[in-house]
Amino acid sequence: MSTESDTASFVDWDHRPAIIGIGGAYAVLKPNSPWVRVSSADVANSANVLHEHVWRDQFKEKYGELDPPLELANTRSDVRWHWQDGQK
Repeated sequence: MSTESDTASFVDWDHRPAIIGIGGAYAVLKPNSPWVRVSSADVANSANVLHEHVWRDQFKEKYGELDPPLELANTRSDVRWHWQDGQK
């Protein structure tokens, strides 16, 4: 499990768990789906930043225990983000 000292931010992005860091933004678009890379600009402009423990508690019932890809979010990357309509 990570700690709050990581450089990634834990956010509520339109009622979905997401993280954002220097390597991009990642979110779980619906329960029981994998983490996917999403638009950092969209997440940064519309998400609410939470403390990690609040973030985990807020999403636990609907999304279960979350294992966010903190290493990816904390590492610069040239990988393009993905968005699939209808999975929001």
